[in-house]
Amino acid sequence: MKNDYRDQIIVAAERLFRHFGYRKTTVADIARAAGVAKGSIYLHFPSKEDIFLTIISARATVLAAGMEAIASQPGPLQTRILEALEYFVDETAKSRFEFFPDHLLNLDNEELVVRTLSIHKTSGPRLKEILEKRLANRTEQDPIVADPEGVAWLLVQNLFNTMVRLGPDVDFDYRRYLRVLVKTTIPERTRWEENERV
Repeated sequence: MKNDYRDQIIVAAERLFRHFGYRKTTVADIARAAGVAKGSIYLHFPSKEDIFLTIISARATVLAAGMEAIASQPGPLQTRILEALEYFVDETAKSRFEFFPDHLLNLDNEELVVRTLSIHKTSGPRLKEILEKRLANRTEQDPIVADPEGVAWLLVQNLFNTMVRLGPDVDFDYRRYLRVLVKTTIPERTRWEENERV
């Protein structure tokens, strides 16, 4: 029962944060939306900040697991990497208050901004680790990638820099951008590699 209330609080808070923003959402609003007494919130979370950080941390974990599942499926290397990156961008856009920087401008205090950014910072290395693992564990149908770590770093840096610069700009074609990024970063199989297989 205790976890049920906690889950209700998280679901209600996430909905309110997305709709009204962090600053305008109060603990009383969350309690009302969750169908619990305001005091019950404090049995599960010390503050509104902790609810917010719990949501961001949980979403980052789910996002990483989904990307890893996509990247590890069988199929051509470029396709697996592209689909994993598309999943990241799509899920990030759905939960934009977590990953795009504009929500940080509406947070109440500097400490919360720092704690939020520390969670964001784990997303980059985790994404890089997932991509690097897939690049290193190539099948014989995949091209040779001489520096999986460097390629993974390049993909992540390019993607994150673009996302931070543009945010959830609906006029920007992220899918096209990702196709070009992956195609120019991860080589196709060469004739030499095809001949080596024979």
